[in-house]
Amino acid sequence: MRRIPLAITALALLASACAAPEPVVVSSETTAQMRGVIEIIDPVTRQVVVRGEDGRAVTVTLPPEARNFDQLKPGDRVAAIYAESVAARMATPDDRRETVIGTAAGRAPVGAAPGAAAGMALTSVVTWVGYDSATMIATFTGPTGLTHSVAVPAEMRAFAAARRPGDLVAIDYSEAMAIGVEKIGG
Repeated sequence: MRRIPLAITALALLASACAAPEPVVVSSETTAQMRGVIEIIDPVTRQVVVRGEDGRAVTVTLPPEARNFDQLKPGDRVAAIYAESVAARMATPDDRRETVIGTAAGRAPVGAAPGAAAGMALTSVVTWVGYDSATMIATFTGPTGLTHSVAVPAEMRAFAAARRPGDLVAIDYSEAMAIGVEKIGG
């Protein structure tokens, strides 16, 4: 009778050794900041030329929804922050197939210093098409059938190289941006 418990124990150990490991999640985060000074403002086209701390000039067209445009003046210091993150893991056939997107946005109150913020988060299961290790470009098809090609960050390249056409990959992607005017001097 000791053989049955011993056999059950051996099978349990074998099953646990063969069990699927927890899914490996790879991720990448990027944050970029820009600070500069407004040099030129065109109220007709709503274009603003900002010279960054690196000396490069950037022209930005502000939409009519951007409040308090009339408060902008040459010499105003502006700051912008952009953040992006992506996480990926192997998906299972049971994972949700439709894309879920959430967005949020805000803008400065009337009369306040000009500023705005916006963000977006997306979760989706995609079908892997391929990865070109020479160009570091991954190609996948989303739930709607559209094919996308994206540059793969360094920390995610081993994951991308291990994928095979037809693999299901779960992706979580988010990005956010904030921009505002910092009053300096009198």
